[in-house]
Amino acid sequence: MNNTTKNETEYDYIIYVDASGDDGLKFEKGSSLCFVASSVIIHKDDISYNVAILNEIKKLMGGKVTDEVKYSKVRRHYNAEKIHNLLKDIKASLYSSIVFKQLTKIPMYLNPSTKALGAFTHAYVGIIMGMHFAEESGVKVKIVMDHMKATEESIVKNLISDETFRLANVTPPKHTVEYRDSKAKGYELIQLADIVAGLTRAYFENHNSDKNLNYFWLTCPICNTMKKLCRKRKKPKSENHPFLNLLPMYMSNPRGHILDSLCFEPAEIWRRVKYLYCTKK
Repeated sequence: MNNTTKNETEYDYIIYVDASGDDGLKFEKGSSLCFVASSVIIHKDDISYNVAILNEIKKLMGGKVTDEVKYSKVRRHYNAEKIHNLLKDIKASLYSSIVFKQLTKIPMYLNPSTKALGAFTHAYVGIIMGMHFAEESGVKVKIVMDHMKATEESIVKNLISDETFRLANVTPPKHTVEYRDSKAKGYELIQLADIVAGLTRAYFENHNSDKNLNYFWLTCPICNTMKKLCRKRKKPKSENHPFLNLLPMYMSNPRGHILDSLCFEPAEIWRRVKYLYCTKK
């Protein structure tokens, strides 16, 4: 069955954007440690293929293809391992903006009433476009986001604008931005963006407190020090995390480097994830 709508065939790529986490700061009452907005870039020829994978995920969860799937349910499902393995087969390029809320010093992010956290992380897709399609000319892109609060949508619209791109010295491809319900027919792949964002958040929230990974970060930044100890280190628990199934898609950017696809706040978080691309581990 062809799940590509007539509207989508007018574009070369569709970027589906969704987020995981909340903008709350009451961590003792259950606020998420991270907020993650993920962008899933899919060529128009691969839409039906990826919809088929999404439908298979729904089938493994005992649902219908018309049902909505959320990562919050996937991670606790008894078929979670099978579902995570299906993610290896996605045909897409992935990008995520990841904010560690307990560590950020950005004033707007520390004031939930501004709605800046959700808006700015979603608007990161504008930077992504300029970078991902820098070497391609004549590309037409449609950005599809799950509906947000009206204040957030207004901020995102202003951020993904010609004036912003001019100030940032970025030349984006021709593009449009739409807000859609993730359950709407033809826009189901927003749900895939939700799964990517949820899995990415789950990984970095867990790895940040993983003593093994903190040990690796402190004693062996790319094996510059304590090399013998590094060779004998135990395998971190997070190296078995299903997030690693997504690494090939996160590294399918023009330079093939994962740090081009993961934007951290605070920026120094990247030092903690060197193990992801360390060739000596």
